[in-house]
Amino acid sequence: MSLATFSLIVLAFAICGLGAAVFRAAPARAVNRWFVAWTGPMGCWIFAVAAVHAGWSPEWWGRLAFASASILPGAFLGFTTIYPRRGEWPPRYIVITAVVIGIALAALSVGGLVVHDVRLSDEGLRREAGPLYGAFAGYFLICWLTAFGIFVDRWRRAKGLARVQLQFLGVGLAIATAGGLTANLLLPLMTGRSSLAMLGPYSVLPLVLLVGHAIIRHRLLDLRLVIGRGVAMIALVAALSGLSIAALRIASPALAKNAIALPLTALVAALITAIVVSAPVAPHLTRMIDRYLLRGRPDLDRALRDAVRDLARLLRPLEAARALERIVQEVLGAEWITVLIRPLGASLADMPKAWERVGHEIPEEVGAAAWRLSAREGVLWVVAGRGDSSWLADPDEAALDRHGIEVFVALKRSGNALGIVLLGPRRDGEAYSAAAVRFLEELAVVAATVLETGYLHEHQLTLERDRERLAHIARLGRSYATLAHEIRTPLATISNFVSGLCDRIDDPEYRDLVVRLVPAEVNRIVALADRLQALAPSNDRRTEVVDLVRFTKETVSLLTGPAERSGHAIHLEVSSSPLEILGKADRLRQMLQNLIRNAIEAMPDGGRVLISLVSDGSNAIVRVVDEGGGLSPQLLDSPFEAFVSTKPAGLGLGLSICQEIAAEHGARISLRNRTEGRGAVAEVVFPLATSEASLPATLKAGNGAS
Repeated sequence: MSLATFSLIVLAFAICGLGAAVFRAAPARAVNRWFVAWTGPMGCWIFAVAAVHAGWSPEWWGRLAFASASILPGAFLGFTTIYPRRGEWPPRYIVITAVVIGIALAALSVGGLVVHDVRLSDEGLRREAGPLYGAFAGYFLICWLTAFGIFVDRWRRAKGLARVQLQFLGVGLAIATAGGLTANLLLPLMTGRSSLAMLGPYSVLPLVLLVGHAIIRHRLLDLRLVIGRGVAMIALVAALSGLSIAALRIASPALAKNAIALPLTALVAALITAIVVSAPVAPHLTRMIDRYLLRGRPDLDRALRDAVRDLARLLRPLEAARALERIVQEVLGAEWITVLIRPLGASLADMPKAWERVGHEIPEEVGAAAWRLSAREGVLWVVAGRGDSSWLADPDEAALDRHGIEVFVALKRSGNALGIVLLGPRRDGEAYSAAAVRFLEELAVVAATVLETGYLHEHQLTLERDRERLAHIARLGRSYATLAHEIRTPLATISNFVSGLCDRIDDPEYRDLVVRLVPAEVNRIVALADRLQALAPSNDRRTEVVDLVRFTKETVSLLTGPAERSGHAIHLEVSSSPLEILGKADRLRQMLQNLIRNAIEAMPDGGRVLISLVSDGSNAIVRVVDEGGGLSPQLLDSPFEAFVSTKPAGLGLGLSICQEIAAEHGARISLRNRTEGRGAVAEVVFPLATSEASLPATLKAGNGAS
């Protein structure tokens, strides 16, 4: 028997043994059954290929090889439909149809209808294609491509652990497709010879090994880890020893033969063992092995201190839930974790449907069961049993157990449940230890305190928002009262004149009074309406590039004459280079005139108004500075509130209009007292037209439209 034949036989038994181990681990699970249905025919096919090349009845073993290969496509299609978990497509009848066709082709292959006259010659293995060989090839390709399409769709949609599991299958599929289909299907189909068929079985080895690695590494198929630390350490020592011996023999054959009386193999193995178990190296290797085997052994006392430090800050309830999920996941390595918290203001009648969830999604049935459990005494339950939990006397615990929940933690304060933590199985397959349970109990106390603090903070914020809303309503009430007064006064005057017309219509003096006063009162109402309209945002989106330097000079020149006649001086300091902004000239002029008039009116006995225009590179800054008495405390609190004014005849709308115009242009307006000397400073910061990113969306849209 050749070495190649022996290696294929070993490979066949290894694959069949892996399938048997998976089936024995959980024979009731569909994924385990499909795995053995896939690997069983694969092992038979590899053994038959080895027997043919060994010359053991090539005709009979050749037909058996094609019979085994006929079952492979349907079995692999069935495996991909439930790997790593069952999907919605393809329907079950498609898989059953593929399997039935494969079994039929297998039976026909034994009868020689797929291949026949299999023989070994000087040119290698030869065989004759039967009448169903084309159907066999088409069936094989269709099933394989369908399975590959299912894999691609699953991989594109999968996340987290499922995506990692599918990545292993994907790499194996790529290798098996390139090797197996080429050596055992495409080349024989094109050449009529199977001289390279011996290489095909080796191409499935990476596929089986990678999927097997996913099984062991990531707990697929519900297998428990059987690789302990001691076995892993022995394997590591053996591997390092073998590599070192091979390197020494290549580098110095003489040293390997004569230089050392002690056998080189024993010497190197002893040295590697001493290094691996030494104090400086062993802890690092242990941590590396534990990390690979997903067997973290954290320092739970230190982890609890770190968790308390991480949670000991003001967090909103959802933020605290996310932090808690991350901490438990990092420390205990659960496959999944769900944190349910009670929304702010939720009543008992709203529960359990009102839970806010962080982490793994759970059915509504589990949420209801968890809510009922949280009302009991205690904060933590280790849910007993796996799989069928009908034997449990408690229906709520049975509901949790059916959905794979191993630990239930209630986050309570003063007997009230603020949240719930549900943990799935650990990634390393081990149970939650007593130390882990104590860690969760102590962490639950801290987390409940953090949640309660977060709820109190949220409640305080709600109260503050309510106070602000009530204050805003009060300000609106005062504004409406002022507005009603401003309108009622001229209307009362007009009403008085109209009511007296019948009795005094022939009185020339009365008619003259009506002609003079009624239009004035009407104009007063119209002016008030115009100023109120100016508070509303403009619907005109058309904008233009405005040079603030030239624009400010023109606006100041319009007010210089009236200001000088009232004993005021206006000084202008502007940039030497243009400062362009995107805006509406009429609205900008209204704002600047309002600010200058306010500065002049703040100095009834005369004074100087300084207007400056500078740039900081991305903004144009306009400042209007007066030498008046400054802002009163009333204006400092709410300078831009409508109908707030310190002028005897003012309506308090000028600054509100200025604020609205500034907002239209993406500008920031502020009003403050001067730090040196008497007076106030009004400042408006405009984004320059070259700073497109800082322009408001309304101006960008308007500029594009124009």
